[in-house]
Amino acid sequence: MGDRGLNNYYRIEEANFFYLSGYGSSNHGNGVALDLDLQDPGSDKGGKGYATTAEVRWLEKNAGRFGFKPYLAKPDKIKKDGIMVNNYAETWHWNYQP
Repeated sequence: MGDRGLNNYYRIEEANFFYLSGYGSSNHGNGVALDLDLQDPGSDKGGKGYATTAEVRWLEKNAGRFGFKPYLAKPDKIKKDGIMVNNYAETWHWNYQP
Protein backbone atom coordinates (compact mmCIF):
# COMPACT_ATOMS: atom_id res chain seq x y z
CA MET A 1 0.00 0.00 0.00
CA GLY A 2 2.90 2.36 0.68
CA ASP A 3 2.89 5.53 2.75
CA ARG A 4 0.65 7.46 0.36
CA GLY A 5 -1.95 4.72 0.29
CA LEU A 6 -1.82 4.21 4.03
CA ASN A 7 -2.13 7.94 4.76
CA ASN A 8 -5.08 8.17 2.38
CA TYR A 9 -6.66 5.13 4.06
CA TYR A 10 -6.41 6.75 7.50
CA ARG A 11 -7.92 10.02 6.22
CA ILE A 12 -10.88 8.09 4.81
CA GLU A 13 -11.30 6.09 8.01
CA GLU A 14 -11.19 9.27 10.12
CA ALA A 15 -13.83 10.86 7.89
CA ASN A 16 -16.04 7.76 8.13
CA PHE A 17 -15.64 7.62 11.91
CA PHE A 18 -17.68 10.81 12.17
CA TYR A 19 -20.74 8.83 11.04
CA LEU A 20 -20.25 5.84 13.33
CA SER A 21 -21.97 5.38 16.66
CA GLY A 22 -19.65 5.76 19.58
CA TYR A 23 -18.87 2.89 21.91
CA GLY A 24 -21.82 2.14 24.15
CA SER A 25 -24.29 4.22 22.12
CA SER A 26 -25.70 1.39 19.97
CA ASN A 27 -26.50 -2.27 20.38
CA HIS A 28 -23.71 -2.98 17.88
CA GLY A 29 -21.20 -1.09 20.03
CA ASN A 30 -22.46 -2.92 23.09
CA GLY A 31 -21.92 -6.26 21.35
CA VAL A 32 -25.55 -7.39 21.30
CA ALA A 33 -26.40 -7.06 17.59
CA LEU A 34 -25.27 -8.52 14.27
CA ASP A 35 -25.69 -7.32 10.72
CA LEU A 36 -25.66 -10.25 8.30
CA ASP A 37 -25.30 -10.24 4.51
CA LEU A 38 -28.36 -12.33 3.73
CA GLN A 39 -28.71 -11.39 0.06
CA ASP A 40 -32.38 -10.67 0.73
CA PRO A 41 -34.18 -8.48 -1.83
CA GLY A 42 -35.85 -6.68 1.08
CA SER A 43 -32.42 -5.39 2.02
CA ASP A 44 -32.24 -3.50 -1.29
CA LYS A 45 -35.21 -1.40 -0.15
CA GLY A 46 -33.75 -0.55 3.22
CA GLY A 47 -34.67 -3.99 4.57
CA LYS A 48 -38.27 -2.96 5.13
CA GLY A 49 -41.13 -5.40 4.88
CA TYR A 50 -40.99 -9.14 4.46
CA ALA A 51 -38.03 -11.41 3.78
CA THR A 52 -37.81 -13.94 0.98
CA THR A 53 -34.53 -15.89 1.14
CA ALA A 54 -33.91 -19.32 2.59
CA GLU A 55 -31.29 -17.80 4.90
CA VAL A 56 -33.81 -15.46 6.52
CA ARG A 57 -36.37 -18.26 6.76
CA TRP A 58 -33.74 -20.39 8.54
CA LEU A 59 -33.02 -17.56 10.97
CA GLU A 60 -36.74 -17.10 11.64
CA LYS A 61 -36.98 -20.76 12.64
CA ASN A 62 -33.65 -21.20 14.44
CA ALA A 63 -32.12 -17.91 15.65
CA GLY A 64 -34.14 -17.98 18.87
CA ARG A 65 -32.34 -21.16 19.93
CA PHE A 66 -29.15 -19.09 20.01
CA GLY A 67 -30.68 -16.03 21.68
CA PHE A 68 -31.18 -13.90 18.55
CA LYS A 69 -34.33 -12.05 17.53
CA PRO A 70 -35.08 -10.10 14.34
CA TYR A 71 -35.33 -6.33 14.27
CA LEU A 72 -39.00 -5.82 13.44
CA ALA A 73 -41.03 -2.74 12.57
CA LYS A 74 -44.36 -1.77 14.08
CA PRO A 75 -46.67 -3.55 13.56
CA ASP A 76 -44.41 -6.59 13.79
CA LYS A 77 -46.57 -8.69 11.41
CA ILE A 78 -47.97 -7.90 7.94
CA LYS A 79 -50.12 -9.89 5.54
CA LYS A 80 -48.36 -11.11 2.39
CA ASP A 81 -50.23 -13.34 -0.05
CA GLY A 82 -52.82 -14.05 2.64
CA ILE A 83 -50.23 -15.13 5.22
CA MET A 84 -49.04 -13.20 8.26
CA VAL A 85 -45.25 -12.70 8.05
CA ASN A 86 -42.62 -10.75 9.97
CA ASN A 87 -42.55 -7.03 9.15
CA TYR A 88 -38.83 -6.29 9.21
CA ALA A 89 -37.38 -2.89 10.02
CA GLU A 90 -34.06 -4.26 8.68
CA THR A 91 -33.89 -7.83 7.37
CA TRP A 92 -30.15 -8.08 8.03
CA HIS A 93 -30.16 -6.84 11.65
CA TRP A 94 -30.52 -9.38 14.47
CA ASN A 95 -30.36 -8.62 18.20
CA TYR A 96 -28.95 -10.90 20.86
CA GLN A 97 -31.54 -11.18 23.66
CA PRO A 98 -30.92 -14.39 25.64
